[in-house]
Amino acid sequence: MGKARKCVQNKMEAAPTNLRNKIIIATIFAIVAWFIWKPAGVYLAIMTVGYLRLPLQRGAVFWSQIAGMIVGLIIGLSIALLVWILVYFSVSSVWAKIFFGLEGLLATGYIGYGINRSRHFRENWEQKIADAQAVGVIVYLVASSLILAWPTIQPHL
Repeated sequence: MGKARKCVQNKMEAAPTNLRNKIIIATIFAIVAWFIWKPAGVYLAIMTVGYLRLPLQRGAVFWSQIAGMIVGLIIGLSIALLVWILVYFSVSSVWAKIFFGLEGLLATGYIGYGINRSRHFRENWEQKIADAQAVGVIVYLVASSLILAWPTIQPHL
């Protein structure tokens, strides 16, 4: 049995319901925190995205090379939309917006955490996650730039 397949099999044997419960509980905490203090709700919602790293890494074995890039595109775009919609409704300080924007960038890059650093010694699934991470970060930066610049661009269209 290949090293990557055995690694994925070991990770899949870890309780997936436990991960699902963590995501549900973290989402509930984020919603409750949103009603108590909106910036705390934004922070917890962005941190909840980190729980998606393990299922993405488990499923990367079954992706094609282009699917890894599409996953990165979807992740980057969805995290950018999540971050800036929540920031729009929760904070007005420029520094808070910068903080949450950087936190969203880190959350997007976190999907590739724990893979082999050297691209020469990566397994196939690790390379797909690295591709998804790179595309996700680039898409997050571009989408965030467009979202933030939209009030300036929109009157000229």
